[in-house]
Amino acid sequence: MVSGQKAKRIEDEPAFQRMCALIDEMTLEERQRTEEIIKKRMIKTKHAILLLITTNVITLIVLLIISFHYNVPTNLLNELGLSAPSYSTSNYRYTNNKSYGIRRSLFRVYTPQKIKIVMLGDSITYEADWNELLSRTDVANRGVSGDITEGFINRLSDIYELTPEICMIMGGFNDIVRGIPVSDIFASITKIIEGLQANNITPIIQSTLFVSAKRQDWKELNERVSELNRMLKDYGKANDIVFIDVNKELSKNGALEPSYTYDGVHLLGNGYRKWKDLILSELQ
Repeated sequence: MVSGQKAKRIEDEPAFQRMCALIDEMTLEERQRTEEIIKKRMIKTKHAILLLITTNVITLIVLLIISFHYNVPTNLLNELGLSAPSYSTSNYRYTNNKSYGIRRSLFRVYTPQKIKIVMLGDSITYEADWNELLSRTDVANRGVSGDITEGFINRLSDIYELTPEICMIMGGFNDIVRGIPVSDIFASITKIIEGLQANNITPIIQSTLFVSAKRQDWKELNERVSELNRMLKDYGKANDIVFIDVNKELSKNGALEPSYTYDGVHLLGNGYRKWKDLILSELQ
């Protein structure tokens, strides 16, 4: 035991000296027990640190695998307009799009009355209220945000059951961003057209929209958009199908006018007004 006088003296000394003094006062057995306790705690601490490091490494590896499997780095950079996507091949499927199932679930519960016109497309179609825009009550909006033309084909039954007279098609941009070849996109759109015609629905092709120069990769994207639009225009001409060139009104020098878009891709109200005028001129 440490005497009261000695304890008071130790309390007045620096911490290290106090510790040394206390150790000196310990019996051999007390020192051995203390050493054992310290060793056990050090081993536990070492194991905890190793476990923490291992867990973090495993978590990082799993996140990297998931990230690259779903092409997250490239897609994120593309959304931010910081890098050009790969245009060679793509494993992207319409089922990767979470909005697809949600939107289709709504189509199944909607009970529209007589529908004359269906607007088929992606988010650019989805974002407008076409009945209000066209001053009608017989238009069904079948736009799905983020959809690709493969997804259009898979949900043609949603259009057939409405038995419309006309279906206006705009799509292909999401395919291009996902790296799907233009020839495949064109093949998908012609398949959509053939399906509509087989069900006595008149297709109207609308040009795929350019993006604005706000995106770093706008030139590469718009080159492919132009290629697709040339193919669609020629197809329409050869098969007596109306082709509406929306870019003619909304774009200049091969790019979407900044005044018509809020993010370089999607349209503002003034852009939809121009688009509306083009549609109305065809419907008259």
